[in-house]
Amino acid sequence: MNRIFAISLFVYVLYGTAMYAQTVEVEKTHELSKRAKRGYLYHVNRNASTGNIDLVFITSQNSRRIKMEIYSFDKDYNLLDQRQEEQEIENNRIKLRLGEADVEIRVKYKEPIVREGISVERNFTGTLVLKRKQVTYEWSTFLQEYSKSVKTLEKLKPKTDEGDKYLLLSSYEDDYTGDAIILATPKNEMGYKRLTLMRYNKNLDLVAKKDIDFPYGMNAFYKSVLTEKSAEDEDIQITKGAFIMLAPSRWSREKAPKEKVNHFEILKFDNHFENIVRVPFQAETALWRIDEDFEHKDSYYFYGLSADTKGKYYDQILNPNKFKSIQIMKYNALENKVDYIANTSLDEMKSKIKTPPSQKRKPVFKGQQFKRKILFVNDRDELVLSGQNFKATKKGIVYQDVISFYFDNKGRLRAMYGIDPIENNKYAKGWGAPQYFLDVSESKQNMYLILTEIDGYDRGDDRLEFYPRIAKISKNDASITDFITMCVKDKKKFYLDKKFPFFNPEPYKTTFIGTTSNGKYLYFGRVKLD
Repeated sequence: MNRIFAISLFVYVLYGTAMYAQTVEVEKTHELSKRAKRGYLYHVNRNASTGNIDLVFITSQNSRRIKMEIYSFDKDYNLLDQRQEEQEIENNRIKLRLGEADVEIRVKYKEPIVREGISVERNFTGTLVLKRKQVTYEWSTFLQEYSKSVKTLEKLKPKTDEGDKYLLLSSYEDDYTGDAIILATPKNEMGYKRLTLMRYNKNLDLVAKKDIDFPYGMNAFYKSVLTEKSAEDEDIQITKGAFIMLAPSRWSREKAPKEKVNHFEILKFDNHFENIVRVPFQAETALWRIDEDFEHKDSYYFYGLSADTKGKYYDQILNPNKFKSIQIMKYNALENKVDYIANTSLDEMKSKIKTPPSQKRKPVFKGQQFKRKILFVNDRDELVLSGQNFKATKKGIVYQDVISFYFDNKGRLRAMYGIDPIENNKYAKGWGAPQYFLDVSESKQNMYLILTEIDGYDRGDDRLEFYPRIAKISKNDASITDFITMCVKDKKKFYLDKKFPFFNPEPYKTTFIGTTSNGKYLYFGRVKLD
């Protein structure tokens, strides 16, 4: 069977969303036909009045016609009906009678798109180099998204008005419009004291430029590109601007005083440089490796590992041996200010370690390699960061313990959760456990963590086989419960899709959908979120 889940409206997945059920309400299994088994689940429809569920499997599709198999269940997942349908696709849409209503479903099929643009590179001396390129977008009917391939053409080395070349500091490319946005500094006495924003179009024409001067040298150490949907094609993202984090640099002829090595600046701008915002702030330490950021409401959160540099500049420390803390910052985009920046040491993390009650081991974060899986903000503006320790070997990355951090609305650590995964096979070690957090509960007092355990790999369907374990985290005292394992029934194991593992059939309830390894049997497991 192909990958099973492409659930539409009822999938409730946040950036990091998790769930846990103290009460398993319903578990049901059903045998699928050979056609559905070879196809994939494309749409889930719930009737609001009856609670009945329809699953629409696509069994065959081209640009004009689509074949489907539809399964209808009552609210407790008892089978009511099973039928086949075939329809012409009109304007990327079909209409189906599901339950008591006609439902319009988008079924997109698109021809390849070819665009020209430019790529931004630096040569071995750091000099800015631009190259024209050709980008091809190919549409996947199964994934319902584009993939792209790039071909490089001729190149150009931009120069200042005085004829000096530029050193590339940061950049991003918009493959759909063909534009490239560049932050560079001239190769002259103004190097690092003057930073230049440039925008080039696909013909290598300079269409916008803005110089930004500083009293001493500054270098870029982190970039976050802001995007929006294209007006021509909503399945393609185009850029609209970016954040670039700046830190005092050791490379400038005029360096910042040693006492200011942790005086950073946010540079926020749009693609046309019409609205440039500069927000200075002071970090706890000069070495802050920002790993990621994300937007929530009107704020942006930045997090990453940090370490004491003892007065050294950010770009003076090339290979830190070990990080000693995690630093988090909240930037208020409405008021253009930093609401808070907080640093939590490894010692404080260890003092706040919590584990499921029946778990014997107490794994902790040691400040080394860590792969982020979840980052989200709950309804109390508290930040949850979850991921997995790993080590790099000659054979590749080996994933280890699951570590979750729970911070309050000022970035202070409430708890660190050390979780010992069950599966220890080569696929679990090589891929790491997908995780989700769900900030939904009837009491409004809990969050739920889903840790999916990788049991194996199905080569025929080219998919990882994983099942969920669920635990509850209290917002009141930050405690965590034991995990409950789902997707095991009648001596059969069922495996979730890595992209759409569950959906919400009604408030404060979540249903897992899975299949056996051979795709023959379908599984429903509904849990209540207390």
